Amino acid sequence: MAPDAEQIPFFGVEREYRAHRAEYLSAIEDVLETGQVLQGPAVTALEEKLVGLTGRKHAVAVNSCTDALFFALKAAGVGPGDEVLVPDFTFLASATGILRSGATPVFIDVREDDLLMDLNVAETLVTKATKAIIFVGLFGLVHSIQTVQRFVEQHDLALIEDAAQSFGAEVGDVTAGSIGWSSCLSFDPTKVISAPGSGGAYLTDDDEAAGMVRAMRYHGRMPSGSHEILGYNSQMPSITAAMLSVKLDHNPVWTHRRQEIAGSYVEAFQHIPEIDVISPKQGGAHVFHKFVMRAATRDDLKQHLTANNVQSRIHYETPLHGEPVFASSIPAGAQFPVADRASEEVISLPIHPFLTDDEVDSVIRRVQEFYGSA
Repeated sequence: MAPDAEQIPFFGVEREYRAHRAEYLSAIEDVLETGQVLQGPAVTALEEKLVGLTGRKHAVAVNSCTDALFFALKAAGVGPGDEVLVPDFTFLASATGILRSGATPVFIDVREDDLLMDLNVAETLVTKATKAIIFVGLFGLVHSIQTVQRFVEQHDLALIEDAAQSFGAEVGDVTAGSIGWSSCLSFDPTKVISAPGSGGAYLTDDDEAAGMVRAMRYHGRMPSGSHEILGYNSQMPSITAAMLSVKLDHNPVWTHRRQEIAGSYVEAFQHIPEIDVISPKQGGAHVFHKFVMRAATRDDLKQHLTANNVQSRIHYETPLHGEPVFASSIPAGAQFPVADRASEEVISLPIHPFLTDDEVDSVIRRVQEFYGSA
């Protein structure tokens, strides 16, 4: 079978812009006309919209989710001598903030079925120094909230939700971005809601923590105008906030489209024994920030897709315990068997909402033909 004529893109940023160009340019023009390109009303409007969508009391727009996670740790009082539990199989930024705070990341292996943090493993690694846990909603899905909540209450830990990939996901009546003491969102161009550059948000119901993060994002400036704490420059540009507000209005439709595409993939691959789709096992909604599956001969499959003009990615090729930046945090003899196996098997297929039905069918056909099931 001849390769498809045009490449099927993994990301859809360009297509999204073409579809919503007029709205985006209008939002940008509105900001420029105010002259307030930083700390403008568009930032406040975005924060209010995020509060409404998540049910949180406070939302603080910042420059990135990476900063939001670091600020959350600082607001929780995490520092040198403390330990923070974090999954071993996730993006680097879930753990780098722990190093920035001076604390030690304690990497937890993940569950075999959904690759989320294994709390049974975490239970064995809690010590008197453990102060917080960063719970990651990986690939667009989340854990059983009741299970996580019982765990943090039992051990008196600050629960920081890394919802960079799971914004909009639900378990029962609980929405990602509203879980635990604090939540952190990402608007990176690779995320479900993408900024024209970088962007993030910190969410909490804690008045004091919200005030501290608002101060830290702008040089430590307090409401009084004085600078009483060490701050940073982590402001979200007003243009970014304005565009994100527009995109949030479209998010329900985009999420439905990703779920629709995922449904087509799942149906097509369910009878291929060499494939295991990473999907929710507890009835929660999945927003499919990524469509990830564990596949036999993954590398050969990826080469086959590339040769047939289907872009794919690997999330993640190296578990965090294998990253040199964390080498000093890994105890001698520590083992992460599930994360290690997953890193050799996972592959992500295109799933952005601007794929056509024909492109989805083509992705399916290429996977099926590789495994001889077309």
